[in-house]
Amino acid sequence: MKKPVPVSSANRLINHGPVILVTSQYKDAGNIVTLAWNTPVSHSPMLVAIAVANKHYSTELITKSGEFVINVPNVDLMKQV
Repeated sequence: MKKPVPVSSANRLINHGPVILVTSQYKDAGNIVTLAWNTPVSHSPMLVAIAVANKHYSTELITKSGEFVINVPNVDLMKQV
């Protein structure tokens, strides 16, 4: 089950470098990509750096929309991720 997390405490979920799911959307096109290269870079404001290859479709959507969402899967999704 998806649980929203306050931005002020979100860095605690990714500080140890877990695999994350990054979702992106531009107009009617959407995508999700599994990433392991992520790190918090600032607490105030909350900023996270991710590494996505230029060839990924998600890169195109993120570039066009200027935004993405980081999803941190819990242990229940381990096999699917």
